Amino acid sequence: MASTLKMPAVIPAGESPFRVKGLVYQGLAEYFEKKVPGGNEAVVARAAREDTTGTVGRFLAKSFVPGSWYDALPLATLTEAGSRVRGATHAKVVREAAAFLARRDLSGVYRALLVAAQPDAVATRLPGLSLRYFEFGSADGSLIGPQTLLARRGGVPEALARWLVWAVEGFVPTALSMAGALDVRVTANEPRRESTPGHATVQIEFRFAWT
Repeated sequence: MASTLKMPAVIPAGESPFRVKGLVYQGLAEYFEKKVPGGNEAVVARAAREDTTGTVGRFLAKSFVPGSWYDALPLATLTEAGSRVRGATHAKVVREAAAFLARRDLSGVYRALLVAAQPDAVATRLPGLSLRYFEFGSADGSLIGPQTLLARRGGVPEALARWLVWAVEGFVPTALSMAGALDVRVTANEPRRESTPGHATVQIEFRFAWT
């Protein structure tokens, strides 16, 4: 029987157990500077103004160290604010930001992932790469046919599930295209609730296909 325990409806920013590397917050700031009117400052101000906990503004005002770990849940609040300042859908902003991070990081800090690698080899490494960005849950993937990979991401906080699907839809096509793949397609199954004591988490199954 599935657990009925859930995370509190409102968690002050900085206090959830789900962590993301500062590299992501830093990358989002760079993306906002390039793509959003008023840049990162305008997005953070909007996020703080719309926050009901009174903690998001203080959390986002800090300097994020790329290799350190921070609360992941404010990511959705931040990118939603970015979408409103820009006047685009939340999904579009998350996908674009994820593609921006893929181009930046796979040409920089994680460039070894692409060195002398064919698309199928890169695809099999991408689930593990997600654990370098996010310090929660599990990830695995395997080729199930020519140019097709089935990947699973477990232990995802339910509040971040939709956001993560959009992020994968932006990151994976960019990463595989950088490895030489064409016509990359990403599909995701409906998140499946997990029985995780104390927290509402889900497992998401993805299919990556390319030519």
